Amino acid sequence: MQLKNNPLEIPGELTNVHPRPSGDSMPQFNRNYGLWIFFAGTNQCHSDFNSRQNRYFEFYALSHMFDGKGFLTIKNGVSQEINPGDCVIIQPGTIHCYGNLPDENYCEDTVNFFGPAADMLMRSGILVNGLYHIGTLRRLLPIIEYAKNPSTESQLRANIELQHLLVNMYLERQASNPQYPLFDRLLNEVKSHLSYRWTVEEMAECCNLSVDQFRRVFQRFTGETPKQYVDHLKLRRAEELLLTTDMKIPDIAHTLGYPDVFHFSRRFKEHIGVPPGARRKNK
Repeated sequence: MQLKNNPLEIPGELTNVHPRPSGDSMPQFNRNYGLWIFFAGTNQCHSDFNSRQNRYFEFYALSHMFDGKGFLTIKNGVSQEINPGDCVIIQPGTIHCYGNLPDENYCEDTVNFFGPAADMLMRSGILVNGLYHIGTLRRLLPIIEYAKNPSTESQLRANIELQHLLVNMYLERQASNPQYPLFDRLLNEVKSHLSYRWTVEEMAECCNLSVDQFRRVFQRFTGETPKQYVDHLKLRRAEELLLTTDMKIPDIAHTLGYPDVFHFSRRFKEHIGVPPGARRKNK
């Protein structure tokens, strides 16, 4: 698969242009796959940094702020305030400006990427410019950790995790439907109380729906069953705790409401591909 790297037309008023790397430097696996995460990491803009400058990316950028306070302006529009848990998506060719507010820090996990697979997500309405609240769980961390490893297996996992996150963000946006005003509130409750062992009956009751109707609505808006959705949230949180803390594995299992460490380890390996201990060693 050939990836074009033709330069985009750059508006004359811009002073800060961020080009994408040459397609010639792309690893063969990413070239075949059609998606290249060429930068993934954690950045921090300190309070004395002036970030109010129009920018132009020749790639897709995903930024999840986990600490501080910032702003976003797209195409000379009205500025929006960015708070912890907010995520910024920027498409190639979009004039924009985002960063820290005066006297505030801006701490972000960020992923930059391009390729035909990303273009397909954009054309499908999944990759859309804007500001989205996805919660304070650092959902980009697994992508960042996998992307750092050049092995084919790790690059594959990074690409799949990125696409999974983007699709879930899209589905969560679709879930904010006035027809079911309590559904979005339920999802926020689930994310905020991962140690609680939710039953389908309780979740349906929160939405004032019958169990059968709730299952249909949940599958429609998230693409998963209630059990799959909660389980995936817990396992992503477990992976984050393994990568960013020194918590013992039994304590992580207990924190996330698993009945015992053996059940937790089995579910973790089924979802992540390696046991919890091995994932921590490979960070």
